[in-house]
Amino acid sequence: MSDNNDVIKKVAIIGVGIQGSMLAFRNAINGKSIVGYSRRQESIETCRNKIRKWLDYYIELGKLTPEEAEAAEGRISYASSLEEACGNCDLVIEAVPENLELKQDIFKRIAAAVPDRAFLSSNTSSLLMSEICEFIPDEKKARTFQTDHDDPVRNSYLEMMWNSYTSEETKEAAKAHYHTLGFEPIITE
Repeated sequence: MSDNNDVIKKVAIIGVGIQGSMLAFRNAINGKSIVGYSRRQESIETCRNKIRKWLDYYIELGKLTPEEAEAAEGRISYASSLEEACGNCDLVIEAVPENLELKQDIFKRIAAAVPDRAFLSSNTSSLLMSEICEFIPDEKKARTFQTDHDDPVRNSYLEMMWNSYTSEETKEAAKAHYHTLGFEPIITE
């Protein structure tokens, strides 16, 4: 799927556990360059194994050729620090456990590390983005949005949530990006 309005080419995923690994997979099979980060090497190895399993499954279903799967896997790399992962990305997706203080700390670090062009997203289902981003600069808040994916490997829907500070540019970029991944966003204001 191609969308000329999609300005997001390189995606950093912070937290490559269950949701993060699924998001890395979905982005990679749709041509995005992925940099994953976890503070635990074990999580990175688990992510690699899951993605290989899903690629094999998609080959078996006829959704990918072996060459397409190999190319997708080749688009995924892993950083040794959060700052390295975020340093040259267009979008950061935070997918760490549902703990407000942890997410706030991660977002402060992300905001300090990303280029000005980067969009920031949290894959949270129970916390408010306005609280998560409470301590980041206003210009970074304007580039934030929230998503909630049930199962990004098998499902084609996700909930997108805006905040009062989310800019129109961010809303359009988020919708264009997730459209290229084959999602049908449900928008919540």
